Amino acid sequence: MNYINLTLDHLRSKFAPVETGDRAKFEKLTSQLKGEVARINGQINDFLNYSRPAKADLKPLDARQVVEDSLRLVEAQAQENDIKISVVEHEDVPRVMGDPEVLRSVFNNLFINAVQAMGGEGGRLNVKISPSDGFVRFEVADTGRGISEENISKIFEPYFSTKETGTGLGLAIAQKIVDVHHGTIQVESKVDNGTKFTVRLPKAA
Repeated sequence: MNYINLTLDHLRSKFAPVETGDRAKFEKLTSQLKGEVARINGQINDFLNYSRPAKADLKPLDARQVVEDSLRLVEAQAQENDIKISVVEHEDVPRVMGDPEVLRSVFNNLFINAVQAMGGEGGRLNVKISPSDGFVRFEVADTGRGISEENISKIFEPYFSTKETGTGLGLAIAQKIVDVHHGTIQVESKVDNGTKFTVRLPKAA
């Protein structure tokens, strides 16, 4: 995949047609190919991440920073689709015990799913961070299409997906990572009434 991606970059920089019409078509086709390579890479990474034993190097982390690091991934797409993002942090939120690189996979997945659930119709992605009895509570709520009652109990199962594309491993990996952090992840949702994921992670000593 890396070789294909690098070759596409080389083609785009060295062999793009001179004529405007041909160049536009060339750019469109090579962009589609790069997008497909990125999709396949994502699927490969999902399989690898799920098959590996989950490990985490736990250390005290700023809870809001954990969220904002992942939000950067979806900010551009959210802006294009008129999705408003808000982050509310309550007072006296302690630091959490976590591995920043590993936790990023959890919140990346939740934010990407939320933005995709709202599509191009606009909406709101609200994140709340608050202390919770020895834990830090992260609520990730969207105003998207929601999840049916029959699917709500299956979404953390490996290979289950309501999307036409994807591996169905994103939320299974998220749960595996949260378990390694000695935390919990739960979901509430209704069709046409949005979805809310709640992640609880132990506070740092």
